[in-house]
Formats: sequence, C-alpha cells, structure tokens
Amino acid sequence: MRAAAAEGIHCVLGMPFELGDQPLRAGLNVYCDRPHAFDSDAILALQDRARAASTALGSAVRSVARQVMAPKPA
Repeated sequence: MRAAAAEGIHCVLGMPFELGDQPLRAGLNVYCDRPHAFDSDAILALQDRARAASTALGSAVRSVARQVMAPKPA
C-alpha cells in the first residue's frame, strides 16, 4: 500500500469476478486519490459492473475453451 500511496493512490476497491466453474481468478480494481472515497452506493455500483463483466468474461472464457478443445481438422 505504501507504493500505491507514493503514486497518489489512497483508496482501493476490488471486486472479484464470478467465473462459475472456470479455474481462473480475475477481478475489477478501482483506485482513487482520496482516502475513504467509496461509499455504499459506489460499492453497489461496482458490484453491478463486476457482475456484468463476470457474465461477459465467463462467456468469452467458455468460448475460447471450446475452441481450444475442439478437434483440429487433419
């Protein structure tokens, strides 16, 4: 956190992406130059955006996994 503060970052809020059964971890991190910048409304808004991003990212991961696992033409 000292390194972040040295860069002017004094508040961090992170939300994990829910990717279902995928063996991956990802998240949405938001930074602010003001301490205690994220109130309950901001947290709820970030949760909504993380949920939407989780859906899109999960779909993309499943699509790529299907392509990677598909039999290759001879």
